[in-house]
Amino acid sequence: TLDESEYFHPDWDHAARRVMSPPFRNKQHQDSLWAGLQSGSLSVVATDHCA
Repeated sequence: TLDESEYFHPDWDHAARRVMSPPFRNKQHQDSLWAGLQSGSLSVVATDHCA
C-alpha cells in the first residue's frame, strides 16, 4: 500500500512522480478507513479520480 513515505524516497524522480492531489496519507489514516469499514461507520469509500 502506498503512503506518504513515497515522498521521502532518496531518488528525487521516484518521489516527484508520486506528487498528486489529494496527497498520499500516512498509514494511520489508512488504518482508520479500514476500521470505519469494519465497524460499519463507513459503508462506501469512493474517489472522483478519473484516469
